[in-house]
Amino acid sequence: MRHAIPLLTLLAATLPAAPADAATERAVLRVCAERPGSLGIGVDPFADGPLTVPERTMFRFSGVPFHFDLHPTDSRQAEGENSHHGHPALVTERALRLTPAHPCAEAPAAALLSPRFGWHEAHVSGTGRANFAPHGLVRHGRFDPGYGGASAAFKRAAVGGRIRATLRGTTERTLHLVHRDLHVVPRHR
Repeated sequence: MRHAIPLLTLLAATLPAAPADAATERAVLRVCAERPGSLGIGVDPFADGPLTVPERTMFRFSGVPFHFDLHPTDSRQAEGENSHHGHPALVTERALRLTPAHPCAEAPAAALLSPRFGWHEAHVSGTGRANFAPHGLVRHGRFDPGYGGASAAFKRAAVGGRIRATLRGTTERTLHLVHRDLHVVPRHR
């Protein structure tokens, strides 16, 4: 039987692929704009029309909704919740367009690394349960907590707490901050 195909190879070819999990799936940030609640309190992110989330918007862990239990891969984000150190930072790898009809969109995510800010985690994993909030933009290797270059509508929505994101998968790519002449510290939310 010189040309026989091993039985294990044949079985593997006929079995359905295993479902992707957070440890193997490429990282995707699902970014959503939230409209004011029934009381109409807060900033309407779509008051000026569609909203553009800039490429390389930086997101930090901001908590877990009360109706979710933490999944083990999300639990590291919950540790040290009151500090900007120790939580992973993520950036979108492309710009997103959000509209009232489609208030959510997805973009590939990269881990943001910075020894100065304590962001050391290159392979950040998530199951879509933990929330992340925008904290600024990364431009030319530098962190800008003032959202320089973003539209006024995006700045209002981000500062007003109307932009949230969830992470699904594991980051494969990283972006490193340049600390030469960098004198800013991320704002807490």
